[in-house]
Amino acid sequence: MDIRLESGDEDAGGYIDNLNGQQYLAQAEIRLANNSILGGDEAFLDNDMTYTWPGIEKITWIDGDLVPLMKSFPSPNFHLIENMSNLDIFEKFIDHDIMSFLVEQTTNYALFLNHPDPKLTLEEMKVIIAILIVTGYNELPGKDLYWDSEDDMRNHMVYNEMRRDRFRQIIRYLHCADTPEFSRQNEKFGKCAAPPINMIDEFPLQIKNLPYKFYFDNLFTGLNLLHHLKERGCHGTGTIRENRMPKSCQLPQKSVLEKSKERGEFVSAIDREDGIIIVKWMDNNIVTAGSTCHGISPITQVKRYSQREKKIVQVQRP
Repeated sequence: MDIRLESGDEDAGGYIDNLNGQQYLAQAEIRLANNSILGGDEAFLDNDMTYTWPGIEKITWIDGDLVPLMKSFPSPNFHLIENMSNLDIFEKFIDHDIMSFLVEQTTNYALFLNHPDPKLTLEEMKVIIAILIVTGYNELPGKDLYWDSEDDMRNHMVYNEMRRDRFRQIIRYLHCADTPEFSRQNEKFGKCAAPPINMIDEFPLQIKNLPYKFYFDNLFTGLNLLHHLKERGCHGTGTIRENRMPKSCQLPQKSVLEKSKERGEFVSAIDREDGIIIVKWMDNNIVTAGSTCHGISPITQVKRYSQREKKIVQVQRP
């Protein structure tokens, strides 16, 4: 099973080979549990990747490629859900325990900020989730417009289920993390990698040991996370920020590659002991990625616009 964790839709670009220059250079802002904000050029530098496993800087990096994995998931059995309603299927994923947890953590977060208890109920949380689903596929320019007085804007399902100000109050505190627990994970894996690790820890026992493949963008990925996932029998793949590269990996720096490589060329190295591959690929910008399960083969072709030739050209991609 492939699970993708992204920090956002990145202005609807989505895929690393489909980002423009502004998206590569865009700043980010993060609000932490203590209500402080990290943002701009200083957001999420090395201070969010403080944990390293013993010997990370003593890794032996070699040339080569990863061998394709042969593990597979059990075949799905759709007969178990063929007679279920949409709500029944939804509650297989977001059940009573999860809804109760959301109520608890949302209340705790309001109190953590020293704000009044929102007195949130389980039924209100269900309405909140339903509104978020509706607003996800029936988009308006702003959330308040679902309560607008004009018929071309107002959504009567939303309007009739919850008052606008109550929605604002709850959504302000909506929280799905145990803040003290994440603080303990932050000490090991950093602020960004802690949520995926907590998510895996909460998997039911009957599925926890399946060979999951997780896909991250560069907000999450670091060698510590990839190493930890492989130790747990899972796999990870993601783009990596230059300042999270281990010093032991002697691949050329970005500034060197930009001068010495043409678009489509790449360099790579593999951790001999753990089988983690790092690739630097010359696209519009240098794309650095790491994986425990995907190598440089097969080499594929992607379309790019060439400023030099003033036309669309084919560029190789690992």
